[in-house]
Formats: sequence, structure tokens, C-alpha cells
Amino acid sequence: MVFRYALCATRYASFRMKVPKPRIAVGLSGGLDSTVAAYLLHRQGWEVVGFTLKFLPDENRCCDHEGIARAKKLCARLAVPHYVFDVTKEFERRVIDYFVRSYLCGSTPNPCAVCNREIRFGWFLRKAESLGAEFLATGHYARVAPVGGGLTFARGKDRKKSQEYFLAMIDPATLDRLVFPLGDTTKKEAAELAEREGLLFARRPESQDICFTGEEGYPGFLEERLGGRLPPPGPIRDLRGNYLGEHRGIHRYTPGQRRGLGVSAARPLYVIKIEAATNTVFLGDREETLKSGFGVSSLNWFYPPGDYHGVAVKIRRESPLLPCSLTRDGDGGFCRLHRKVSAPAPGQLAVFYDGEKVIAGGWIDEAGKI
Repeated sequence: MVFRYALCATRYASFRMKVPKPRIAVGLSGGLDSTVAAYLLHRQGWEVVGFTLKFLPDENRCCDHEGIARAKKLCARLAVPHYVFDVTKEFERRVIDYFVRSYLCGSTPNPCAVCNREIRFGWFLRKAESLGAEFLATGHYARVAPVGGGLTFARGKDRKKSQEYFLAMIDPATLDRLVFPLGDTTKKEAAELAEREGLLFARRPESQDICFTGEEGYPGFLEERLGGRLPPPGPIRDLRGNYLGEHRGIHRYTPGQRRGLGVSAARPLYVIKIEAATNTVFLGDREETLKSGFGVSSLNWFYPPGDYHGVAVKIRRESPLLPCSLTRDGDGGFCRLHRKVSAPAPGQLAVFYDGEKVIAGGWIDEAGKI
């Protein structure tokens, strides 16, 4: 029954279903995607309750007054309740602190994936359940799909906007309570529906991986936040240990980076790895960025844990699906790529796929050893 509801909520064909549906909490930002998601669920007969999470101070663009006001107006039009939850303390502790720690350790964080696990589909889901909501819906372009006796995430219809990659660290036990109304539509179709129905939503730039750093970007954010606790300048070396220059702090570098290195050379150089223990940035040529595999820690399984061959992996948001094999090793594993790729970055998210479906997600680790 649970899975039937989850599937029905993603299909336009079920608009007029007369089957009574339970209470569903809908995360509303005031933007296009969440607005259309709430509208579709309301038309389908769900008992919609709108919620907006306030992550940061009002001046930040990801939780501005305009977005909250538009979410309230939408709920008023649908004649459904709307609530605002202040999660700034939770966001600070679970997401921003993790973000800062990652750069201090020389790794590249993925705050969206952590926010989805800890806040949007962690804290928020528990809060919604405490208020009597049986399900939670968002405007993500992703699908929930059956696999064996359980559920997993699957890629959405809109390949360019599909967001299952960022959902791959969510607790698999929660999937039977999640609904993604936009999983079987495209961004263009959602925009056309919003215009046709005269829905209010905030026209603003597409969300980026780091929504809280502001115009100064992440180095400026870290410098303002940490002050004198920033990583100090240190040596830049090649992989043979030769001194090439001095870096401005390891937080300013990430594997694969080419620009802003502050080193003159006869050939293009790239960041190969960052060694926090010695405060050293290592550079090399393009060929030295290529890796045939990498370790993966804290694997979050949607399929039964094990070894998988003839599968694929994404190693960053814009990465194509890369053919690979996945070998389990305790709580983690090892990814062997069918062809070398440039700079898998420790700390980033690796998501493994069986066709359209997500097998598991985990954190890239030990990329520099292969």
C-alpha cells in the first residue's frame, strides 16, 4: 500500500483518482519545483501541508523573505496550512561544520548530499511525522523504484535535472515515506504547467552545490568564518617531491584544479592530491590526474551489500555514468573503473548505478593511491 501511494503521486495520469490519500508534508522554498510539486499533490487529492525550512539568516538567498512569502501565498491559494521551521542551528551543526572540517582536512565536501541526509530527509521527516504527516514530498527530479523486496532511488525523466545523485546517502528505510511528484516530468513541463495554471513562484538562478557561501565563494566564506585558524601557506611539490612553490592554504585547492595555482611551469599543471598532514599540495600533468579506481567509504546500500560488476558510477554532479565494478570491503569498498578518469576527489560523493537505479552511494577516498 505504501509503495502504491508513492508511485501514484509521481504520475500525472492519477490527477483525478478518488482514492482517499493521507496527509503529506511538502517542503516549499517558493521556487518553481516545490510549487508545482505541491500543486500536483493537491490536485491528486492528498492532504497537503506546506512547510518551509529556514536554513540561514534572512539576507541569504536560499531562505529569503520573498521565497517564504510565495510559499505562504501558494498554500493560501490551495487552502492548506503552511508552517516555517527555523533549522539554522541544525544546519550549522550538521552541514556547515562538516563543510569546514572537510576543507581543513584537505578533502572536497558535498554539502547538498549531507543536507539531504541530515536535514531535509532526516530532521524534517521526523518533524513532519510528529505532526501527523505520513509522507514527505519535495520538488526533486528523482523517482522511487522497487528493487527486490525493497526500494531505491532512480533517475528522473529529465536527465539534465535529475537529482538522485544528491539523494544517495539518505537512509534507505525512509524511502517508503518519500514522494517525488516531478520524477516523471521535465523542468520545461513543470514551468509550462506553472505558467498555464498561474502559479506563483520565485524566478531565481538555479541552485548551486554550495548555497550558503555567498558571492565571495567558499574560500572567502572559510576565511571569514575561521579567521586565524585557517590552514597556513605551505609547499607545492610535484609527485617526486620537488619543490615548485608555495600555496595560500590547502582550503583553496581541490584535485583536478588547474587555475589559480600560483606556479609557473612550461606545461599545464593540475592538483593531483592534497596532504593535510604535511600541509602540502601536489601537482602534476594531465596524465597524472587520471585514475583507474578509488576507495569508497561509508557505503549506503539500496541493493543488498556485495560485489557488483558491469555497473556504472557518477563521481560528481555533472559526471557522466562511468562503467565500473564495485567490490565491497567492510563498511566501504573499491571502485575499479573500465577507463581512467580525471581526479576523483576525496570527500566527494560516488553513486553506483544498475541502469536507472541506484545501487549505493559513498564517499570517495584514497583516490590518490591508484
